Parts: sequence; C-alpha cells; structure tokens
Amino acid sequence: MMFRKIVLSAFAKAQTETPGNTKTQWADHLANSLWCEFNYQISRRTLLNYYNNYIEDVEAKELSPNARMIEKLCKYLGYPNYGAFILHQASIQSVKSNEHSQKFTYTLETDSYMEEVTILVRRKLLNPRNVA
Repeated sequence: MMFRKIVLSAFAKAQTETPGNTKTQWADHLANSLWCEFNYQISRRTLLNYYNNYIEDVEAKELSPNARMIEKLCKYLGYPNYGAFILHQASIQSVKSNEHSQKFTYTLETDSYMEEVTILVRRKLLNPRNVA
C-alpha cells in the first residue's frame, strides 16, 4: 500500500507543478524533475504504467517499484528517504487512530542487497489535560 501512496502522491505533486492537465503531461514533468533534481532517469511510460495500475484497480496486487525509484520519488516528495516517508505516515496514522505506539517494517531490495528496517513509533502526551 505504501508504494501506491508514494506513486500517487508524486503524480499529485506533479499535477500541481505543471499547467498540464493529463496524466501523460504529469508523467513527463515527473520524469523530467527526477532527472534534473536527482539525476535519476526513468521513462514517462514506466511512471504511467505504475500510475495506471494504482489508479484503475485499487484491489489489484501492488506492483513493487525498485528501491532506487522509491527513494527518488520520496525525495521528490520532500522526504530525505523512504524511511522518513514511513515515519511521517506512521505519525499521521497514530494521530488518526489515537494509538500510542505502532511498529512498522519496510524492506528495500536492490540487485545487490536487501535491507529490512523496523521502526517503533511511540507517542506520549506531554500535557494530557489539553486533550479534547
């Protein structure tokens, strides 16, 4: 579900940054931004394939973009890396569900290694009297 959220968020950002009003124009902008800002080359067609899969069939099995693509999309979205994106999403979920701790594990796989990271997020109220 996270890959879907990253790809759709990247397209939403591209939509706000370009006067274009088609997904092809957004994909062009996104591919160009990834190249110019992060020296990462990816085709418009590849980005459109992910976007179309995620937008058209919510129940479909999630595609798994490569780790480098995910890292670059997270940077495009303003996060230093995928881990920071996960932490931010955990923070949002924690606030929504009002839970005080959550555990998240994510895996990044490249051609030469696999990295698995588990993050425990704990939230402690500093002033419980101000809680509605």
